[in-house]
Amino acid sequence: MLSETLKLKGLNYAFLALLFGLKYLYVNLSLNIKLYYRSEKQTRKLKYINSLQYLRLYEFKITISIESQDHNK
Repeated sequence: MLSETLKLKGLNYAFLALLFGLKYLYVNLSLNIKLYYRSEKQTRKLKYINSLQYLRLYEFKITISIESQDHNK
């Protein structure tokens, strides 16, 4: 009788440990996925900002070259 109750308690503790482990794994994985997507979003935003800066730089170069051609006429 005593061994059966100990066995049941042991199974309950094992089940609780399994649930806790699965919950920890789920929280850890979801946190890692959120951090990964957040960093991906930031790199995309940085790439977009860099491309805008390149476009402004080329626009500046084009206006300078057009103005210099106008002065040569």
